[in-house]
Amino acid sequence: MNFYSFWNNFTHFISTNQVPPGDKLLVSAVTVYFLSVAIFILAWIINYLRNLDILILKPYGIYKCFLWALGAVLLNTVLVAGKIINYNIISFLVVAMVWDTIYQKIYKQAANSNIGKIDSLEPRPET
Repeated sequence: MNFYSFWNNFTHFISTNQVPPGDKLLVSAVTVYFLSVAIFILAWIINYLRNLDILILKPYGIYKCFLWALGAVLLNTVLVAGKIINYNIISFLVVAMVWDTIYQKIYKQAANSNIGKIDSLEPRPET
């Protein structure tokens, strides 16, 4: 992979909203990263101008922005690799905006189901 091919795949995805021919996970990660940073900056501006904490992240800062973007990228990578969400800009925008809520719902659902009590991946013997 070189930067030129990545850039072509990235611009192809951003301009057409079609799955790029290569570097799919990297393109999705970079897209979600930029979207989540933009959302974080907009939330910081609203917090600064209106004293309204939309993301509930006080205090806002560079480190919090990095953590917010990294969380969005990690969850998006899992969702895209697992084919849980569609590969399009709208899905990535939703993940970038509310990834923390999506993560909490997935975690609670896993905790309430039997998946949290699995000891191994070996199939259970039939009884």
